[in-house]
Amino acid sequence: TSELNFGLDFGFFDEKIIGSFDYFNRTTKDILTRPPYAAAMGEGSYQYLNGATMENKGFEIVLGNRNQIGDFSYRILGSITSFHDKITYLPESVVKSYPGNEEKTIINHSVRSVFGYRTDGIFQNAGEVDNGVAQPGKGIGRLRYVDMNGDKVINTYDQDWIGTTLPDFSYGINVEVGYKNFFLSLFGQGDAGKTTNDGLKGSTDFASGQGMNFGKRVLKAWTPQNTSSDIPMLSAVNRNNEMRSSNYILVNGSYFKLRTASLSYVFPREIIQKISIGSLRVYVTGENFLLIKSKEFTGPDPETPGSLYPQPVSFTLGINVTL
Repeated sequence: TSELNFGLDFGFFDEKIIGSFDYFNRTTKDILTRPPYAAAMGEGSYQYLNGATMENKGFEIVLGNRNQIGDFSYRILGSITSFHDKITYLPESVVKSYPGNEEKTIINHSVRSVFGYRTDGIFQNAGEVDNGVAQPGKGIGRLRYVDMNGDKVINTYDQDWIGTTLPDFSYGINVEVGYKNFFLSLFGQGDAGKTTNDGLKGSTDFASGQGMNFGKRVLKAWTPQNTSSDIPMLSAVNRNNEMRSSNYILVNGSYFKLRTASLSYVFPREIIQKISIGSLRVYVTGENFLLIKSKEFTGPDPETPGSLYPQPVSFTLGINVTL
């Protein structure tokens, strides 16, 4: 492993403006990898090879500002982090263990890359179906897949790199504000530009093979009277294999969450001295009560895409007393 790593910390105007910048670039060679093996040969045929090479690079920027003007004070601290990886070499016998096909391999892509088909809307009428490329299961109201290699047929060679589950950026912000005896603190965090598996569409957009209630999105599915819908027509049989890996299922999973918000009041000393205690503070705190997510993601929470339920929202009212 060879690595370049440097950073810079700074502060200006009596530390009212503070920040830091860190950057790294790392190359690792001869990583242990395991090629696929025939199941009939048994576990004893496991083989590990040295040979994989991976590059990683990323940066983090932190910037803050704090000040006090009379009874008003504030502190704001924000951060942005970015991390990217790339496989630059794999032994020939190992390449097929990763996503890809005969024409497109994971070389020069992230190990967190996702691979699948691209869609191009919904077949609206018989003319579009007849004029479209050969696609097993195609029909009116069905998803139309893109012929990526131009051979007039949809097959495994039309898959492409859709994105990565790594975000382009992760960011956070922490705000603390005080005015006299009132104090407000906020903490938010989010990811931007990552691809997320919206697997719950199998329960919300399709009516085939379900052993539970359907999601309400099926009420907006494509019909001859609702041709503007981007949800395929309902069908009891999934002949078009529409739950396959594609950009219909693999969508933008960007989000921002206000993780915590707390408002408190500290009673003045002249009041608490009258009741013979050291300090008295009352506060209300909320957690996970604000979520802003990509419109493409239909599930409750892109941070936990495989769950039917969102993160719980909680509010706490408290009193803190010291004697």
